[in-house]
Amino acid sequence: MKVTLLALVWLSLPLTLAADTAVHWNMQYQRPEDLHAVVLTIKYRYWDPNVDGDLASKKVLLEAKMELPSQNKIPFVISLSPDRTVLIVDGKKMIGHGFRLDSTFARAAVPKLDADGFYVLAQKPVDPKNPAPLGHVDESSAWIELGISPQP
Repeated sequence: MKVTLLALVWLSLPLTLAADTAVHWNMQYQRPEDLHAVVLTIKYRYWDPNVDGDLASKKVLLEAKMELPSQNKIPFVISLSPDRTVLIVDGKKMIGHGFRLDSTFARAAVPKLDADGFYVLAQKPVDPKNPAPLGHVDESSAWIELGISPQP
């Protein structure tokens, strides 16, 4: 009995640890009236000042094209874990690559648009003692962002 219970606890441990490392965001997107189809992209980007000419390297975690629902405010649910990225829009689930956000990343409670029109989900400061406000990726060394691009 003890061995079975111990085995069940041991087998459930990886699931518990994976769930603890997941980060979630809930947001509302205000759909422009003339916008119907979009490409949704979640990217991990970093800037390395030591590499000449490397303004922003990027790794696409998830990219999907979809038709937006007709309502004005569209709920987005984003879950990011080391194993996968999950984006749910209007009940449609999209799954992409995972990424681990360590403790050096500041996470947005409510994602804000940056100067380039991307929703900044998390960012890593260049100077941890003097971090830039969330959404100021030009003063960050790495960031996770959600891009919403219109398509014809």
